Amino acid sequence: MYYHPCAGCIVDKRTCEKRLVIKASLAGLSVTSIKFKCKERTPRFKSGQRVSFPWSICVGQDYEGEGVFQRVFFNGTIIKEAAKPTKFTVRVDQDGEGYTVRPQDVKFKGEGRVVNVKATTMTPINEPDVNFCESCLKYEGESEGCQSFLVNGCDRYVAHGCLDAKE
Repeated sequence: MYYHPCAGCIVDKRTCEKRLVIKASLAGLSVTSIKFKCKERTPRFKSGQRVSFPWSICVGQDYEGEGVFQRVFFNGTIIKEAAKPTKFTVRVDQDGEGYTVRPQDVKFKGEGRVVNVKATTMTPINEPDVNFCESCLKYEGESEGCQSFLVNGCDRYVAHGCLDAKE
């Protein structure tokens, strides 16, 4: 049986009480998939956590015209769990140590900063969690981010809603 909220959950599926209760209550009913609300559900990664993930890029074509792919690794920060619980939205670091390919050269969606990555392919890296603005995804200390003209009725550019906003 497929349990929808269990996808992307860090709780062990063999010992999860909620899952065991539902499994026992549906035994013999020929149910193959179920959706339910689970208060104990904990995503595999949390917002702000630093991760490394693989990405396949096309580096050319073989003699039959098929694409030749290379697997490269990028670092990034978890923004949120995506609509599909098996994926997470990740902000890609533009300048990482050991990159063989720059993220700017890879055709990511969303201006090359944000991608959806399968949770099973990501690995946490040993770095502290990162604070970021939820509206522009700017890291703390970055100079460019979301801007607004609305400051006490004055027409000025200042960060509005960002980490370094001055009130």
